[in-house]
Amino acid sequence: ELFVPVVTHRGSEQAWYYFEGLPGGYKGACGCTSWNLAGTSRRECGCGRRDATMGLGDTISQKLAVVFPGQGSQYVGMGKGIYEVSAAARRVFHQADDILGFSLSSLCFNGPGEELNDTINAQPAILTVSLAYLEALRERWHTLGPSVSPVVVAGHSLGEFTALVAAGVLDFADGLRLVRERGRIMKESGDL
Repeated sequence: ELFVPVVTHRGSEQAWYYFEGLPGGYKGACGCTSWNLAGTSRRECGCGRRDATMGLGDTISQKLAVVFPGQGSQYVGMGKGIYEVSAAARRVFHQADDILGFSLSSLCFNGPGEELNDTINAQPAILTVSLAYLEALRERWHTLGPSVSPVVVAGHSLGEFTALVAAGVLDFADGLRLVRERGRIMKESGDL
C-alpha cells in the first residue's frame, strides 16, 4: 500500500490537519479513520480520542508518494494558513521572496488575483506553495518519528518541476528561477 497525499491548494489547510481513509485500514479504538496530526507526537482521531498505537509515522516514512499540481490551482490566499502555523513553510516563502526580489508571499496571500493569475507569477507561486506544504508536512511528521521523504514524487505539467525540487534533482532557487522564466516565455508567446 502507498500513502499518496495530493498537494493541492484549495482545502490544503484542512488536509494539513486531517487525512481520511488512511492506508491499511488504520482506525482508532472508536473506529474513526480521520486523524488530527496537528498535535504533538500523539495522534488524535476525528472524535477527539487519542490512539498512541496507530503507527502512521512508520507507514508514511516507508511508503509515501506526493503528487504536485499544475497551473490553474492558484488562488488569492493560497499558502497563508500554512505560513501562519509552520516555521518550515515560512522559511520557504521568505526564501522565495529573497530569490525573486519581490514579495511573492504577499502576492499569494493578498493578490490581486489578476496579477497572481499571470503565468509569470502563477508558476513560481504554485511551486513555492507546494514546497511550503511539503516542508510543513516534513516538519510536523518529524514529531511522529522518522523523517518524511517521499519514495515517489510526480506532478502535472508545472508540478513536474516541483517534483524535481522535492526529489533533490533541482535546488529550490534554480527551480524557482526556472519556472519564473518558463512563465515569462509562455506569457510572451501568448502575447504574440
